[in-house]
Amino acid sequence: MHRRTFIGSCASGLVTAVTVVEGQPVPKIYRVGILLGGTAEDAAPLLRALIEALRDLGLVEVTLRLVKGS
Repeated sequence: MHRRTFIGSCASGLVTAVTVVEGQPVPKIYRVGILLGGTAEDAAPLLRALIEALRDLGLVEVTLRLVKGS
């Protein structure tokens, strides 16, 4: 009889541990990518308008990555 009590206690402990470990959900991070042709100077007005519109929507973190190609 002690064996069944021990196994039952272990099983209920595992169920409790799994329930506690779940925690809070992680918010989804959305990313926007744009591919523009031309130079950075050509794209500057478009990028400024896009960043302003995203900030108006409440998206405050903006990271720009510019790559020069051949």
